[in-house]
Amino acid sequence: MDAVDARLVFISLCIETWGYYNFLQRLEDILDERLLMWWGGQPGKNQPQGTDYIGPVIESLAVLRRRDAAAYSAKMKHALEPFHLDRGGFTRMIDMLLWTGAMDVDARPEKRLSDRALARILHDINSKRDARAHWVGDRTKGTWLALRNCDRIQKEEAKISKELCDDKYKFPEVPPFDPKDAKPPGYTPISTPQGSYTALWKSNSGDDDEDDEEDDGSGSEEDDSEEEKSPLPKKAKPSRSSSDSSGGGDTATL
Repeated sequence: MDAVDARLVFISLCIETWGYYNFLQRLEDILDERLLMWWGGQPGKNQPQGTDYIGPVIESLAVLRRRDAAAYSAKMKHALEPFHLDRGGFTRMIDMLLWTGAMDVDARPEKRLSDRALARILHDINSKRDARAHWVGDRTKGTWLALRNCDRIQKEEAKISKELCDDKYKFPEVPPFDPKDAKPPGYTPISTPQGSYTALWKSNSGDDDEDDEEDDGSGSEEDDSEEEKSPLPKKAKPSRSSSDSSGGGDTATL
């Protein structure tokens, strides 16, 4: 799924930037961590890839529709609302990484964390820094042992360790966000139950401010009057009431 692949890129970026332990600490010490990303994505009960999966699951939408049409309709109705689509998803980052195979060193690159992120995980679990109990599993078996024994990741970790020691570690960079990229036709920003967007940006360019004015329908009173009132025979211009200046009528709220 595109959402899962994009999430892996984002998590890799976070771990490459802060390190494994620091990322988990930052994530767990805030109250609204679920606003950061989608927390679902594990195989459904009736999907082929879920045959050998023993972790938590979210029921397949197709099965839910056959079993309970009303519950299916309710789920789809609130699909774009925060916390609804991934309800029943993972509650901890380490569970997500392990159960989805994100830490599998032998998985295809697009289906796991980046080598650099895995190397930073290896760097932290090999360090003497104290970690919360659930941050690291049994290092002598499974995913953790494979990570420690992977020659590719060991070489990357040695390189990163030297860079960190010499204060020459290069942090990952991403292109700056362009607000215009969030305005394609048919795009609807996800908002909270209170009506505020789950992600906001501040534009400093004059062009963007002008675009916002056009989108908001704001302008002079004379312009608003011409747009909101239907054409009438030419008569003496009446005084403008307080209700007209409030921007009421059929103006859409963006």
